[in-house]
Amino acid sequence: MSFRTMQTIKRAAAVGGYGADGKPIKPTTSDIGVMMSIQPLNKGEQSQYTDLLESGGTRRQAVKTYSKVEIIATQDGKNPKQGDKLTWNGKTFVCVACDPWLSGVVSHYKAIFKEATS
Repeated sequence: MSFRTMQTIKRAAAVGGYGADGKPIKPTTSDIGVMMSIQPLNKGEQSQYTDLLESGGTRRQAVKTYSKVEIIATQDGKNPKQGDKLTWNGKTFVCVACDPWLSGVVSHYKAIFKEATS
């Protein structure tokens, strides 16, 4: 039995910008299937990631994931257009941190996702 399930990650394939007409160009995304375990943060992790989880003074829901695939996090923890996105339980989350645990025994990546604001 595995605790990992197949999830779809949306990854920015190209950065948006502005066209010649001055209108914004929406960034393109690609879907990546990833086997991952999704869990709530424990109290220590909630404290550790406080700065990344708060958004305009409002704390957002957050989860941690474990997978064999590296997840792309936002560059500064605040720009949700840059990080990988996960839709889970009807909510969209954006990756704010990803750490490698490459022990050689059970190597994996631990990613922290916070609920997206829009």
